[in-house]
Amino acid sequence: MGCVQSRKGGAELLGCLWPRFHATHDSRQAGQVEVDVGVTPLGVLLITNNVSGVFDNVRVRIPHWVSQLGAVIDAHQPDVIAIHLQEVGGTDWRRTGLQHLGTFIRAVIDKFPQFWCSGFMCDTRVSEEFTALGAIFLVRNNAMHRVRIWEFSDGTGSAGSFVPVKDLPSPLLPNPCAAESYCRLAQFPHEMFPEGKLSRKGYLMTRWQLAGKLVDLVNIHNMHDELNTQSVRQEALSGESRYAIRRRECLQHTLRAQQKLSAGFETACFVFGDFNFRLNMAQLIKSMCGQSELERAQSINGDEQSIKLKDASSDAPAIEFGPKRFLLVRPEKAMERKFFEFSQEVQRYAEKSENKLKLYEFPVVFPPSYNYDPDAFDRGSSSIGIDITKLIRRGSTIADAGVLRGISSLDVLESSEKPESNGQTMPVIESHREASFNNGTILSARVSSTEVIDANKSLMRFAQLFNPKRCPAWCDRVLMTHAAYQMVQQSKPPPVYSSYFQQPVVTDHNLVCLWFVLHDGASSTSVNGGQCAWE
Repeated sequence: MGCVQSRKGGAELLGCLWPRFHATHDSRQAGQVEVDVGVTPLGVLLITNNVSGVFDNVRVRIPHWVSQLGAVIDAHQPDVIAIHLQEVGGTDWRRTGLQHLGTFIRAVIDKFPQFWCSGFMCDTRVSEEFTALGAIFLVRNNAMHRVRIWEFSDGTGSAGSFVPVKDLPSPLLPNPCAAESYCRLAQFPHEMFPEGKLSRKGYLMTRWQLAGKLVDLVNIHNMHDELNTQSVRQEALSGESRYAIRRRECLQHTLRAQQKLSAGFETACFVFGDFNFRLNMAQLIKSMCGQSELERAQSINGDEQSIKLKDASSDAPAIEFGPKRFLLVRPEKAMERKFFEFSQEVQRYAEKSENKLKLYEFPVVFPPSYNYDPDAFDRGSSSIGIDITKLIRRGSTIADAGVLRGISSLDVLESSEKPESNGQTMPVIESHREASFNNGTILSARVSSTEVIDANKSLMRFAQLFNPKRCPAWCDRVLMTHAAYQMVQQSKPPPVYSSYFQQPVVTDHNLVCLWFVLHDGASSTSVNGGQCAWE
């Protein structure tokens, strides 16, 4: 597991002189509300991001990634931030020996001195057992007294006790490691890997007490589709690929492990990471190109061959398709279709009777989080022409356009800049319409001029940054158990489930996050009649 880090012993705490200071938490910022005396809000931000591309060019991309993370945090102003990372170390981790993990966490700590930091919880073994998962946790200095982390008393069991964050050093882990005292990290069982070929997939779990509530946070990186052609043939034959079946088994395995570690506890469990959920490509190809072209796609032999599939309505080329090739010929046009209807793996999980632990998700109204091309940035073609001053989340102050060239996917605002009494500039919402995309809506668009409509059109240009190797998909998600869903439903203001476009593109996955507010002593509410997207 790397190193055993304990407050009571174990590895010596060295190099813990990172700057820390108390920061005032202004409730007027985005993501905060004025509340009654005696009820103190605790803003929580759950973030997942596959950072493989960041580690493939650390000198250039780490600063960009940290700046974009800072802009997301500034937009939401949370008190507690859980950052789940996948493919830590990048694709070349064997050769580099994970030597850049320290550089990565130092950049995060330097960027957020107003937060207590856990350090980098991650595997550091350069071996077949390496599991490329990582987690970083930040707690605002003036909220530390309301947050506790579970300290396991041994290396394998669930026994332990909660420790107040305020009594722990920052960073908690002076060096990157899979600290057995504070997390459980495991690779999926060997028999679950396709063809028995090991990869860096698995899960990482931590336990917390946030505003008095018990919370389990599970980071997951699930199996990917190795060959597009195999997926299409199996989907056309039986309705789903063997990769999708294996992903479901791995998710079940992860939830069973979480339940075992939760013996004696009623916890709210959030599972957020790279689930590698993929679109049903057979159905997508049939919808776009027709049955005859689907049959052509199924007939491809060999690892290198690719063919052009024609659009059913115009006979023009629509998709270049091969074992490791999926290129939308006109991506901005193709993405006008309701692609989300082909994202079916979470529904299939819910339909299986053997899945005793039901999972919930808020409606997905953001673009595919995968598969973007970081090389587009290196080639100097990173701009997609989005003006952040018009693309910001409802209620937030205007983000620094020089830092974040992306948007929260829920809202497009046309802001009339109106000085508040405190001197801040706030957006003024004027009118509303729905912009169609994927599963009916991608954005709640508040429109007052043609400029915002133009911004909506420029949004479609993100599709030009898709990598031509894989079909776009909603791989990155935040799922939760019934108890967690009930807890998030109580958030005032309502929770925000969103994704942020990268600009520049530094990794092949967009960041996905869930923001909500906890209140001390809040009572439970029924999930019936809520926004549960699937069960």
